[in-house]
Amino acid sequence: MAKFKGDSIFDIPVKSKYLARIIKITSVAAFKKSVRTLSRQKSYNTEKYRALILAQNRARVSALRKDLKPATRKRFKTIAAIRIPKPTKMK
Repeated sequence: MAKFKGDSIFDIPVKSKYLARIIKITSVAAFKKSVRTLSRQKSYNTEKYRALILAQNRARVSALRKDLKPATRKRFKTIAAIRIPKPTKMK
Protein backbone atom coordinates (compact mmCIF):
# COMPACT_ATOMS: atom_id res chain seq x y z
CA MET A 1 0.00 0.00 0.00
CA ALA A 2 1.31 3.40 -0.96
CA LYS A 3 2.05 5.96 1.71
CA PHE A 4 0.15 9.22 1.78
CA LYS A 5 2.52 12.09 1.01
CA GLY A 6 -0.02 14.84 1.53
CA ASP A 7 1.02 16.67 -1.64
CA SER A 8 -2.40 16.59 -3.27
CA ILE A 9 -5.86 15.08 -3.09
CA PHE A 10 -4.84 12.52 -5.75
CA ASP A 11 -2.12 10.90 -3.62
CA ILE A 12 -4.66 9.18 -1.36
CA PRO A 13 -4.53 5.40 -1.92
CA VAL A 14 -7.73 3.54 -2.82
CA LYS A 15 -9.53 2.22 0.27
CA SER A 16 -12.04 0.05 -1.57
CA LYS A 17 -11.26 -1.47 -4.97
CA TYR A 18 -14.94 -2.42 -5.27
CA LEU A 19 -16.02 1.23 -5.08
CA ALA A 20 -13.15 2.34 -7.31
CA ARG A 21 -14.43 0.03 -10.07
CA ILE A 22 -17.95 1.50 -9.83
CA ILE A 23 -17.29 5.24 -9.36
CA LYS A 24 -16.05 7.01 -12.50
CA ILE A 25 -15.61 10.73 -13.18
CA THR A 26 -14.59 10.33 -16.82
CA SER A 27 -17.93 11.71 -18.02
CA VAL A 28 -21.12 13.15 -16.57
CA ALA A 29 -23.12 10.12 -17.70
CA ALA A 30 -20.63 7.72 -16.09
CA PHE A 31 -20.80 9.58 -12.77
CA LYS A 32 -24.61 9.67 -12.86
CA LYS A 33 -24.60 5.93 -13.53
CA SER A 34 -22.27 5.44 -10.55
CA VAL A 35 -24.60 7.45 -8.30
CA ARG A 36 -27.62 5.54 -9.57
CA THR A 37 -25.91 2.15 -9.14
CA LEU A 38 -24.76 2.78 -5.58
CA SER A 39 -27.88 4.54 -4.32
CA ARG A 40 -30.16 1.74 -5.55
CA GLN A 41 -28.19 -0.90 -3.68
CA LYS A 42 -29.76 -2.30 -0.56
CA SER A 43 -26.52 -1.71 1.33
CA TYR A 44 -26.15 2.01 0.44
CA ASN A 45 -24.52 3.45 3.55
CA THR A 46 -22.28 6.32 4.65
CA GLU A 47 -19.13 4.61 3.33
CA LYS A 48 -20.48 4.60 -0.22
CA TYR A 49 -21.91 8.10 0.22
CA ARG A 50 -18.51 9.42 1.32
CA ALA A 51 -16.82 7.72 -1.65
CA LEU A 52 -19.20 9.54 -4.00
CA ILE A 53 -18.56 12.84 -2.19
CA LEU A 54 -14.79 12.28 -2.49
CA ALA A 55 -15.14 11.68 -6.24
CA GLN A 56 -17.19 14.87 -6.50
CA ASN A 57 -14.51 16.79 -4.58
CA ARG A 58 -11.85 15.45 -6.94
CA ALA A 59 -13.86 16.72 -9.89
CA ARG A 60 -14.33 20.11 -8.17
CA VAL A 61 -10.57 20.42 -7.55
CA SER A 62 -9.75 19.28 -11.09
CA ALA A 63 -12.02 21.99 -12.50
CA LEU A 64 -9.75 24.61 -10.89
CA ARG A 65 -6.72 23.58 -12.93
CA LYS A 66 -5.49 26.23 -15.36
CA ASP A 67 -4.46 23.91 -18.20
CA LEU A 68 -7.91 22.45 -18.96
CA LYS A 69 -10.00 22.88 -22.08
CA PRO A 70 -13.31 24.68 -21.49
CA ALA A 71 -15.31 21.52 -22.29
CA THR A 72 -13.38 19.50 -19.72
CA ARG A 73 -13.77 22.23 -17.10
CA LYS A 74 -17.51 22.33 -17.76
CA ARG A 75 -17.73 18.54 -17.41
CA PHE A 76 -15.98 18.61 -14.02
CA LYS A 77 -18.18 21.48 -12.80
CA THR A 78 -21.28 19.57 -13.86
CA ILE A 79 -20.10 16.49 -11.97
CA ALA A 80 -19.47 18.63 -8.90
CA ALA A 81 -23.05 19.97 -9.06
CA ILE A 82 -24.84 16.59 -9.26
CA ARG A 83 -27.04 15.87 -6.26
CA ILE A 84 -26.11 12.73 -4.34
CA PRO A 85 -28.88 11.14 -2.23
CA LYS A 86 -28.30 10.79 1.50
CA PRO A 87 -27.85 7.25 2.79
CA THR A 88 -30.77 5.55 4.50
CA LYS A 89 -28.54 3.34 6.62
CA MET A 90 -25.96 4.93 8.88
CA LYS A 91 -22.82 2.86 9.39
